Amino acid sequence: FFFFFFFFKQKTAYEIMPSLVGSEMCIRDRYQRRVHGICEMRFVLLLVFLVFCAQTLKLKAKKKGGHVTVVHHHGHHHGHHGHHHHPPPPPPPPLYNKIIFNVPVYLKSHHGTYIRAYSNGKVDMSPNMAEWEEWVIVPADVHKKDRVGFRSYWNKFLSAQLFNKVKQANHLKDWEKWNVKYVNNKLAFTGHHKKNLRAGEKGEVNQTNVLEAWELWQVIPKRRR
Repeated sequence: FFFFFFFFKQKTAYEIMPSLVGSEMCIRDRYQRRVHGICEMRFVLLLVFLVFCAQTLKLKAKKKGGHVTVVHHHGHHHGHHGHHHHPPPPPPPPLYNKIIFNVPVYLKSHHGTYIRAYSNGKVDMSPNMAEWEEWVIVPADVHKKDRVGFRSYWNKFLSAQLFNKVKQANHLKDWEKWNVKYVNNKLAFTGHHKKNLRAGEKGEVNQTNVLEAWELWQVIPKRRR
C-alpha cells in the first residue's frame, strides 16, 4: 500500500488578517466612490435648479418693470413700453349750453326758473316747464349765426323795449334780434340796445348793462326734459 500523506500547511491568524483587511479596504473604496458620485450628481442637479429659479425670477421682474416713468422738463408723464399716453380730450359742452334752432326749448335762468310768455304779450319767470314756457330759437341774420330770435308758444317774438323792459312783439325786427355770447359755459343774450337779458329774483324779465350770474342762461330742449 502506498500511503500518500498530504500535508497542508495551516495558516495562522496573522497570515489571514492581512488578506481580510485588503478585501475590506477594497469594499470600502468602492462604497466611497459610489457615495461621492451620488453627491456630485445631487450637487449638479441643485445648480441646475438654482439657475432655473434665477431665470424665472428675472423674467417676472422684466414683466413687472414694463411700466416706466418718463420725466420731461414740463412735468411727469407715464408711458408703457416706450409709448406715451396723452390725456383724453375734454368732453364737448352739454347740449343745453348750445343754440338749437327750430326746436322747442326752455330758457332757464340762474334762479332755476324759465321765461314764460302770455297771450297778451307779457313775459315773466316761472318755475314750470309747460307750453307757455316753450320757445323756438330761429336765425335772425343770414350773415351772423350768433344773432337769433325767440318765438313763443303764441307765435310772438321776445322783444327788447326801451327803459329796460322786455315783452313780446308780433314781428321779427331789430328789437327782436338778440346776439348770443358764451360765458362760463352758459349763454348771454344782448338786445338791440346793447343790454343783456336778465332774470330778476322777483320773477321779472328785464335788461341790464351788467353781465353776471343773473344774466346767464341755459337752453334746455323739450325732448330732453
